[in-house]
Amino acid sequence: MSNNNSDDKKKESNLFFYERKVDDELWKRVVTLATGPEVERLTAIDILLKKHYSLPEQAVKLLKELSKDKALAVRLKIANDLSKKESENIPYILYTDLIGLLRNDQNSEIKAIGEKLYKEKLEPLNNLWGVCYDANKRLLNSLQASNPSLEAFRRQSVELSQVLSKYRIPRLETPSDALIAWSETQKQLNSIISKNLFQASFHYFPTSELHVVKESLPVTEKSRAALFEQKLKDCLPSDGNKVETKKALFDSKWRLYQDACKEILSYTLIPPLLGPLEESSTASTGGSQRRDLIFNIPHDVNGFWHWVSIVHESLSIIVECKNYGTLLKQNQVVITSKYLGRKRLGNMAIILTRKGLSKNAIKEQKRLWLEDDKLILCLNDQDLIKMLQLKEHKDDPSKVIDDALRSFRESLA
Repeated sequence: MSNNNSDDKKKESNLFFYERKVDDELWKRVVTLATGPEVERLTAIDILLKKHYSLPEQAVKLLKELSKDKALAVRLKIANDLSKKESENIPYILYTDLIGLLRNDQNSEIKAIGEKLYKEKLEPLNNLWGVCYDANKRLLNSLQASNPSLEAFRRQSVELSQVLSKYRIPRLETPSDALIAWSETQKQLNSIISKNLFQASFHYFPTSELHVVKESLPVTEKSRAALFEQKLKDCLPSDGNKVETKKALFDSKWRLYQDACKEILSYTLIPPLLGPLEESSTASTGGSQRRDLIFNIPHDVNGFWHWVSIVHESLSIIVECKNYGTLLKQNQVVITSKYLGRKRLGNMAIILTRKGLSKNAIKEQKRLWLEDDKLILCLNDQDLIKMLQLKEHKDDPSKVIDDALRSFRESLA
């Protein structure tokens, strides 16, 4: 019974991988047959296809030469044999090349067989390879953007793809749902690799590129950046020194502040972000909790926001606008944290406030990150102004957010 299980496992493993064990005597016979009369060349094709892994690498070249044979019967033999299940056993790249030769054959019957094989056996797999290639390319581009030394990783990926081209890949009657499952598995694998590599860094941009956040950059008078900056100043709380009360919470300028923040973030972060959705209520609380702004992260985004989506498992960025004249209290951070979670929009939110966080709020901010993996960043007026400056100077405003993330993570040490 155990021997049967062992044989089954061996058979299963050989479904995708092959081990070439060259039979020298058989190879000599094939070479002789391939140069003989037409009937012998037909026999050579049988051996080349059915005993491929008992022959040396040169068998690939010989089979391709026979697919261009002057005799119609020889070329037709290859076309018909490729339509049989046994053809699954030859390497994928050889199978592809042979079908390509059939599709370009001058004989209409052979050409029709080649087209049929391509549509039924190769086109679905080629589409899948395309999906996997595009996913890998986005992953590699993101990795190289954060660390140019990953060029070696790119080379290894190319070498791996060359090895994969020699695997045994079932091509007959492949269910479409299996192709979809394979594609989804590839995407999940890319996500896992990205997350593990990205988490090695506190932030996305190289430290040398974040120095610009500390520099003062002039903006043109009457530019959009200057206009938005003035809007931000026009909605300062009535009394910057008064204690937070219900009256402060419903200060008449809170709406102006949220509008100004929405316009600034829309100007600086769209694209690549989408939105914003404004004042959406949470269904889990019966609509009692309302998030000020939500900016969605596109699934195909690259760069910093791709990094955020992977590391912080975020589909969107929640933004809370707090137009208080005092330091924000702990309870406001707690309320914002209720919107976060892996099964919600993600684990990252931004609080925009005039004065920053109180000591207890900062403690809660750190606890949420260390214990719950929930990241709540706090940005003030100067951060928003800096984003406007970077936008006007054609730099990336998200560097301000990345720098705030870096400062927060360093404060934990």
